[in-house]
Amino acid sequence: MRPVLLILMTILLAGCCAPEARFLRADTVVWETPERAEDLWIEADDGGTLHGWLFRPVSLEPGVPAPTLLLLHGRGDSIYDYDEAAPEFADLLGINVALVDYRGWGKSSDIECPSRHSLLADARTALAHLRAREDVDASRIALWGVSLGGLPATQLFVDEPDLAALVLWASPSDSQELIDDFRGRLGFVRWSIARVTIGRWREPVREITRAGERPVLIVHGVADGVVPVDHAVALHNAAIGAGVDAELFLDEGGHYEVGEGAAQRIARFLRDHLSSTAER
Repeated sequence: MRPVLLILMTILLAGCCAPEARFLRADTVVWETPERAEDLWIEADDGGTLHGWLFRPVSLEPGVPAPTLLLLHGRGDSIYDYDEAAPEFADLLGINVALVDYRGWGKSSDIECPSRHSLLADARTALAHLRAREDVDASRIALWGVSLGGLPATQLFVDEPDLAALVLWASPSDSQELIDDFRGRLGFVRWSIARVTIGRWREPVREITRAGERPVLIVHGVADGVVPVDHAVALHNAAIGAGVDAELFLDEGGHYEVGEGAAQRIARFLRDHLSSTAER
């Protein structure tokens, strides 16, 4: 069967949401809530429930409004992967750290067709929940997008001009470019199917140009074998070209292996643009 015919048949048989949904579908693993965490149960406007955790800094009394960081994880991880780092950042910076699983991950409701649209909708729902809390200073909320989470993080950041800052960690700049990066591993037929069925939609390399003068920190490991470091360079170049206050920080790590230097730079960035209790 000719490759072009195979591609067309795959599209017709798979349905409109299947290609992207199959790529995004993650193994559902459920973990116990850490002792420090408050469980978040958030109703989504278009159905289902999001589950997340909120870590409060030990230095603040209950109910006191605090600056807040919302972390949006990637495809292959979940809120559990940050059960130790999140409370450390909360205590170090004197801020709330919130993490939410998208629908289809962890204890959040399942969703038939996860997509970039549903990730953005879930991120927006989580943000609205945080803004409504009495222990959150709604005027000082920052986003941290990890890997795939950089897509909804960038989109949400430019949509919400009152958000204070954005951190992107190992984030892709463009879906088509990422597909092309995997051409050798996918093979011609699978690459062609992905190229045809997964189109561009609000790609970070274009969205980041709308961030205005708000600060953006782009962190990437030069040894990243999942999202090549070229994506970080493209994001930074696009941001700087549009006059955005963007910084690029590279370390020697891989996709989820951010080194101590990068962790310290992220902490300093959040302290400068979000924290009110730590020394600047």
